[in-house]
Amino acid sequence: RFERGLSPMLTVPALKRATELVLCVAGGTAASGIIDASPGLQERQPLSVDVKNISGMIGREFSSTEVTRLLELLGCCVTPAGDGTRLSIMPPRWRSDINLEADVVEEVARISGYENIPLTMLSKSIPQQTPDPKLSFKKKFLAGFTGLGFQEILSWSMTNKSILGKALNQSPLEIPPLHLKKPMSLEQECLRTSLRPHLMSALASNRRFEDGAICLFEMGAVYISQEKGLPEEPCMVNAAITSSQVREHWAQDPAGADFFSIKGIAESILASAGITPLFEPSDDTGFKPGSQAAVKVSGQYTGIVGEVHPKVCRAFDIAEPVFMLELNLTRLFALCPGDRLYRPVPRYPAVVRDIALVLDDTITHSQIMAVLGSFPLVADVRLFDVYTGKHVPEGSRSMAYRLVFQSEKKTLTDDSVDAVLARILSRLQGELGAVLRS
Repeated sequence: RFERGLSPMLTVPALKRATELVLCVAGGTAASGIIDASPGLQERQPLSVDVKNISGMIGREFSSTEVTRLLELLGCCVTPAGDGTRLSIMPPRWRSDINLEADVVEEVARISGYENIPLTMLSKSIPQQTPDPKLSFKKKFLAGFTGLGFQEILSWSMTNKSILGKALNQSPLEIPPLHLKKPMSLEQECLRTSLRPHLMSALASNRRFEDGAICLFEMGAVYISQEKGLPEEPCMVNAAITSSQVREHWAQDPAGADFFSIKGIAESILASAGITPLFEPSDDTGFKPGSQAAVKVSGQYTGIVGEVHPKVCRAFDIAEPVFMLELNLTRLFALCPGDRLYRPVPRYPAVVRDIALVLDDTITHSQIMAVLGSFPLVADVRLFDVYTGKHVPEGSRSMAYRLVFQSEKKTLTDDSVDAVLARILSRLQGELGAVLRS
């Protein structure tokens, strides 16, 4: 009742008026005294307002006498305070919306009449807007996901421990949530520590009405309790796709989503923000073991991609694999390179070479890319084939790469490219034990 703006100080006057009406209509005698179970209400403090500030904000000169007269018409109690331009204003109990000096300025302008405010042209040009870099950073991700066909959802910041435990596949929870003192329901007993629960619930709800692909994402804050002070509130973004991501088309065979689908989405989204991620094995309990990867930028953990744990899918009544991406935008913003520099289109032609390497199956693609990317003449690298089987030793695999060599200063010759390629193969063999497949 009082959270809608009613003043608790109106309770006693309303009680007296109700008693008076009962006596007038039904007769009887009123008992003396009032039983008050209030926890202890504090009287409203008067507002100290400077008449000069009122004149400056409205753009018209007001005197203390005029301001006093206008506010007394509203039921305010106005007394001088300090020098002649300051006033102490006590709003009436039925005006709970007057709490700041700006509220007083609004009332003075309204009662005196907006038509009496003189038209004054600006003396200076309007200052240019300085965009918030964090807001622009978030908009890049919003545009990136919608451009890839995702639908945005918005959910409550409140949740409960049960659904958190199901989504994170943890019992008990590793990060205990912050509980509300007076939750509206058991489903909203605490603040969320992850966006996964409501995203999985939305997938399950949409699957009841949608047979095809479902691609959803959500951006918002989560709340991590701290030992001292206020909780940490990092901004997160989670995206999820179902296994039937690719729609059927007459010109192509139907294909389902997999780990590399969500990994490619992560690379595309981060590339739009000028960020190059590194993927490493991870052990998040909410994701399927062996089908997940931590997203690292500049050596720091910034998120995770992979297939949601089948146990989590069953807990939300989802009968198909779900692939999810989770990014910490607050951490990514701190690692963002900032303004992206323009690079002119190269004037000189490129030289393309393909190589197939036989390596131990414990060697990762990122390790190979780290070696290949360290050579300045290598403009682009693409992995186009991975093979295990005949003619490849057991415990090894063949990985074929297409290397694009290009210089910004001159046209490359075959001899210069061969020399760089020889150094590349030498480093791959020395550091990773790679052998050129014949």
